[in-house]
Amino acid sequence: MKMTDIYEIAEYTLEALKKSGADAAQCIVSKSKKDELNVDGGKFSLMRSTFNMSISMKAIKGGKKGVTSINQATKEAIDEAAAQCIAAAESSVPDEAEQIAPFTAKAEYKTGVFEPDLNKLFDRIEEFMSQTKKEYPKVILEQLISDYEHSEKLYMNTNGTSLRYEHGEYSFNTMFSAHEGEKASSFNGYFCALDNLDKPFMDAGMQRQLLEESEKQLNTVSPSEKFVGKVIYSPDCFNELLQTALEALDAEFEPEQQKLVLCRAVPYVPDARIVPYRPEYRAQYLALHTVDRYWTGEKVLAAPEVFRVLLALEAGEA
Repeated sequence: MKMTDIYEIAEYTLEALKKSGADAAQCIVSKSKKDELNVDGGKFSLMRSTFNMSISMKAIKGGKKGVTSINQATKEAIDEAAAQCIAAAESSVPDEAEQIAPFTAKAEYKTGVFEPDLNKLFDRIEEFMSQTKKEYPKVILEQLISDYEHSEKLYMNTNGTSLRYEHGEYSFNTMFSAHEGEKASSFNGYFCALDNLDKPFMDAGMQRQLLEESEKQLNTVSPSEKFVGKVIYSPDCFNELLQTALEALDAEFEPEQQKLVLCRAVPYVPDARIVPYRPEYRAQYLALHTVDRYWTGEKVLAAPEVFRVLLALEAGEA
């Protein structure tokens, strides 16, 4: 039997873990729906809706931890995963530091837009394609991926804590290059997340600047000979340069969990609601992190010499 309400799913998951033998447990239930509109080669190529569901669970039994994750919300799948989670705990090494956070709060948080206007999204895409063709005639829009995504995430544990986060946003992702005769620029792209469609995509963030730069790249000049000198890199290139250098040293990178995109200048405003991490907000902080990766929220908190964690408070809650 498939369940759809995240509270029902979380409660059933914790009950299944307890029935399987857990002394204490926690789970994170995530679900999302994405409405996507794509353009390829200057023409609309795809319109679809996709749905995602995941359940991450952690159980403590006899001081030993077990974790597992599934992408189904049926009672049968949850029962099977709960049994596997307990089996993993039973085969692990005891660790007295492994615990489930004590009761913190029952709270819900919301950000973003929750009533999407897909017709306006379509209009903004058409507008952007028209502007690009008119203002940057040498640019070929290779691909544009736009969507509206609504997501819910719920953290719940056997000590009574229940923290739900709901978010909705539009986003667009462009890939383009400039061409003139035999000359061609390199590929470039831009991503931006938005909570409204009040202004054209062309005016979002660095989109216009990058299109202009693509046309200018058609007339680059190669050095006539080898030389030793200084090279100026745009700050936007730094992350890729650093990652390339680290990968050359065999560094491995995990997929991002959260993405923040700066789409406008934001003045600095001192705010007493931004505070360093404190133990009383542990459960709320952990609810934002998945458990199926190396740098879990717990490991981040256990390494204060590496990470400085800041919290944004509202009405005394993180």
